[in-house]
Amino acid sequence: MSVNVFIPGPWRNLTDGKTWIDVEASSIAEVMAGLEALYPGFKSHIVDEKGEFLRHVNLAVNGKLVSPRFPTAIK
Repeated sequence: MSVNVFIPGPWRNLTDGKTWIDVEASSIAEVMAGLEALYPGFKSHIVDEKGEFLRHVNLAVNGKLVSPRFPTAIK
């Protein structure tokens, strides 16, 4: 499914200034993979060397905050 991802201001320099990015994904992991494919290096600003989301990263699915520590299906 196509997912519309909001890019906060501090990360827009990584997406050529785009505020919204569409990626094909059904999970948060797939969203991250899609963003990394479109904008190489993006993921390194979101996750640490272990692949865990950095503490300052907040994720929301359909307007609800979700824990970035657990895989979440996007519905």
